[in-house]
Amino acid sequence: MGSYLLKRGQVNIVNVLIGIIFLLFLMVGGYFVYKLFYGPSEGDVVVPNVIGYDIYDAKNNLKLIGLDIEVVSTSFSDKPKNMILNQEPPAGIKVKKGRIIKVVISKGVSYDKQLLLPDLVGYNINEINLNPNLKFNKLNLIYNYLYYPSMSFKDGTILMQSPQPDTTLDKDKKISFLVSKELNPQE
Repeated sequence: MGSYLLKRGQVNIVNVLIGIIFLLFLMVGGYFVYKLFYGPSEGDVVVPNVIGYDIYDAKNNLKLIGLDIEVVSTSFSDKPKNMILNQEPPAGIKVKKGRIIKVVISKGVSYDKQLLLPDLVGYNINEINLNPNLKFNKLNLIYNYLYYPSMSFKDGTILMQSPQPDTTLDKDKKISFLVSKELNPQE
């Protein structure tokens, strides 16, 4: 009867050892399955923020970390031409190497924010600010006036301008005028 208990005790120990080994295999297998689906791999990179960068600089920087870039759209903006305005996927997301980052880039200043400078020579300086067709007020232009004493022209007549006519003006640009200052013959 004693040998029966010994064999029965050995069977229980064997069953416990088999259970422990099974649990170890289950845990190790679970770890590898987790790493396969959720863990970082050597092919993963974090997408950097390329908004505000020139498309060519961004392309070079993304290539260094194994990503590519594709321009999917362009849009007028007050940002310089070829500057990235939006990206997908957003910065901070983990992606596989070789992923294409889709971007929207600027076409440059929109036509509402530009003006083709007309020939203003001969106009009175006060007329250009009142003329609604010139749209100067929308562009926030900076005026520089240099007055030239003259008996030949009325006071405030534009004699010269810089930049030259037909120059495209962007927002916040400077325009210089040489303006007549009428001399009084009694002076």
